[in-house]
Amino acid sequence: MKRVLMMAAWISCLTFAGSLFAQAAEGEAPKAEEPKAEEPKKEEPKKEGQRPERGQRSSGMREVGRFLREHDKNADQKLDKAEFGNDKLFEELDTDKDGFLSGQELMTASAKVVEEGKRQAKAVAEEEFKALDKDSDSKLTVEELGEARKAYMESDADKSGSLNLEEYAAAKEKAGAAAAQKAMEDEMKKQLDERWKGMDKDGDGKLSGDEIPERMKGALERIDTDKDGAISREEFDKAAQGGRQRGQRGQRPGGEQPKKEGETPKKDEEEGGF
Repeated sequence: MKRVLMMAAWISCLTFAGSLFAQAAEGEAPKAEEPKAEEPKKEEPKKEGQRPERGQRSSGMREVGRFLREHDKNADQKLDKAEFGNDKLFEELDTDKDGFLSGQELMTASAKVVEEGKRQAKAVAEEEFKALDKDSDSKLTVEELGEARKAYMESDADKSGSLNLEEYAAAKEKAGAAAAQKAMEDEMKKQLDERWKGMDKDGDGKLSGDEIPERMKGALERIDTDKDGAISREEFDKAAQGGRQRGQRGQRPGGEQPKKEGETPKKDEEEGGF
């Protein structure tokens, strides 16, 4: 009896295997479970405090730097509550509670500072616009702008011959940026004039021999473009401008450099940063 049961089981196995073979021969192989297609990963929204892209960081740094220059009335590289102009936001950003906002604190909250700058600029523009709009027709003519703001008409986007509030605000922002840039360039020229006078001991209009500071001697080959062994004022100004541009790429508002722990300055910054 036992042998009969074993034989039956063996025959049933052969029958099952034969059916599988037949399906394969007919192209109907048993379907394996298909792997599920991976769903495309959704782009996660940026978390608060996450580092923005490089272009955004550069733009934010420029805007914060401009905000600091425009509001820093006593030129001490920091803002008190009156200079900042928004008491509530000031208290939020003054993380060390010393009563001032440093360049570092402003940069840490750059998005809020830029937004506050835009809010203040808009409020000032609206106030000026109302004061200049003598006939209250919500537009400013050349006569209403006056000689001091005549150039604002370049922002007449719709070529109507007058400026609406939006056009006036854009013109004022452009003029403010140009004025800030000129002020910065004038200050730099003043500092370079003072440094040059202190270095050019014999007043011959060039730096030679011991007049060349040690930190510049290592870069003499690069700075001395006419290869006469001396540094002219033109060469000095050009090198100083190049050093300033290199410094600005990593500069925070208030003159604070974002150096990593143990980081050493690059060779060209050491040589040109005079």
